[in-house]
Amino acid sequence: MNVQVTDDPRAIGVEVLSPLVQSQQLDLPANATDCAFSSCGTICAVSLGDGSISLFEISDSENSAAPKVTTVNDKLHHVAAVGIQSLGSDFVSIGQDGRAVWIDSSAPENSRILFEFPGAWIESIAVSEDSGLIALASGHRCVVVDRQGDVHLDADVGSTISDLAFDAVGRRLAISRYDGVTTATPATGELDLQLDWKGSHTGVSWSPSGRYIVTATQEKELHVWDLVTLQDFRIGGYPRKCHQMVWSAKDEILACSGADVITAWSFAGTGPAGRPPVEIGFVFGGTVSAVAAHPEKPLIAGGFSTGNVLVGATGKGEAVVAKAAGGSPVTCLAWSPTGTHLVAGNEAGGATLFTLADDLKVK
Repeated sequence: MNVQVTDDPRAIGVEVLSPLVQSQQLDLPANATDCAFSSCGTICAVSLGDGSISLFEISDSENSAAPKVTTVNDKLHHVAAVGIQSLGSDFVSIGQDGRAVWIDSSAPENSRILFEFPGAWIESIAVSEDSGLIALASGHRCVVVDRQGDVHLDADVGSTISDLAFDAVGRRLAISRYDGVTTATPATGELDLQLDWKGSHTGVSWSPSGRYIVTATQEKELHVWDLVTLQDFRIGGYPRKCHQMVWSAKDEILACSGADVITAWSFAGTGPAGRPPVEIGFVFGGTVSAVAAHPEKPLIAGGFSTGNVLVGATGKGEAVVAKAAGGSPVTCLAWSPTGTHLVAGNEAGGATLFTLADDLKVK
C-alpha cells in the first residue's frame, strides 16, 4: 500500500502501516543517543545514555527471529555515550567522559580507548570511510586521529565547537563554532577558511559535491556558504531548531529535522535560493527529531517526536508509514549499507528494526 502523506490531519493515515515495511522491536538497557551500521551491513551499534553500547547482528533470511542484543559495558564510558559512527566493520563511540572508544565488533572485549580529553567531554564526532580519519571536538579543541589513534590535526579554533563534518573524500573538515565555520586540512595539520556569520551555529554539513557548507543555527535557520561563488545566504521558517541534516545519496538534496515535515532542499543547479523545499512525511502534532538518507536511492527516513517513523521520496514527497505514533520520541536513525534495513532508536530505551521492500512505490 502506498500512503501519500498530506497536510490534512483528517487524511494523514499515519496509523496505517505499510505492508511494504516489516518491523521488530528491540529492548535496550537505556535511552538511545545514536546508532550506526557497520560497512558490511550485518552489525548495528547503538550508543546509550548509561555509557554502554548495544550491538546486534542483522539476518537477511525471511521470518528470522528478532536479533539478540549484546550490551558492551566494561566501563567503556563512565557516563553517557553521546554518539557513535562506523569505520569499516568496527565503530567509534564518544562520551561525556571525554573518551573516544574504538569498538571491535567481532570481539567487543578488545575495545580500546582511541583518544581522551581529560576532564572534558567530547561534543561531536565525524568519520570518513575514504580517508580513515576520525575527527573529535571538545570545547575549543579539534583533534583528528586515525584508526591507531595517531594525531593528524590538533587545533584550537578560538570558540566552542558544536559539530564536525568531513567533505565527501575525507580530505577537508568543516568545524562549526560560535560566529561561523572554520575549515581544516588534516594532511597539513592546518586551519584554512574562516566562514563568518554572527551567532551560534549548532550543526554543520558538507555537500557531496564539496560546493556547499551548511550550518544549523540557534535562530532556527540554516546558513549556507557557496564555496564557488563565495556568497552566503539564510534559509528560515523552521518552528524549532534543526538538530540533524543529511544529504540524499544520488543528488544534492539536503534533508533536515526541525519542522512537522522532513524538509528536502535541492542544491542542484543554482542551489536552493528562491526555491521551496519538498515536504515529506507530515505528522499532525509531531516534529521531525531524526533524519537519515537511504545509501542508494532518493529516499529519506524521518523519526518524529510522536514516535512515528516515515520513509519518503525526495521527488514529490510521497511517504509510507513504517511506525505509528506511540512509545517515545525517535532520537536516531540509521540505514544499512544496502538500504534493506533501517534502525530507529528512542528516548525510552528501545529500538525498532525495519526491513523494507526493494520498491516502496513512492516518488
